[in-house]
Amino acid sequence: MPTLLDIAADVAAIAALVDDCDAELTPDVEEALTAWFAEVRGAESVKLDGYACYIRTLELRAAARKEEQERLAKLVASETNKAKRLKERLRQYLEATGQRRIDTARYRVTLAANGGKAPLVTPANARDLPPEYGEVRTEFVPDMDRIRAALERGETVPGCSLLPRGNHVRIA
Repeated sequence: MPTLLDIAADVAAIAALVDDCDAELTPDVEEALTAWFAEVRGAESVKLDGYACYIRTLELRAAARKEEQERLAKLVASETNKAKRLKERLRQYLEATGQRRIDTARYRVTLAANGGKAPLVTPANARDLPPEYGEVRTEFVPDMDRIRAALERGETVPGCSLLPRGNHVRIA
């Protein structure tokens, strides 16, 4: 069974042969070409069907794995939250009993101070702070919808242009 690349190469060779013929094709040559094209089209259809089947298999497998990934992510989040809540209860216990360290058969549980910078509370509205403790920031962000609308109306926006949408393959 020829591959798609073989078929494409054969089509290019036949096209070149036909292009090189100055005179009309004889009925025998036309009949041979018709038979050849029918054979190639049949092989092309079988190959494309196989390719499409493989692509669809990959898409379905990816969807199933994504669904499983989401299921596992929910389990990870649930167990992480449980561990956080249990650690918080353990912290409360250690603080309530005044213990900094407990050694068990398998673990050493320690109440440790957090590192890094001390937490900071600021007013809910930053404008309530004295000016020397803040800065005004402005940022210019392009409005993509406005630019696109202007370009679609035929206006010129410096440095901007619409690109072609492109193509994609849909397998149904």
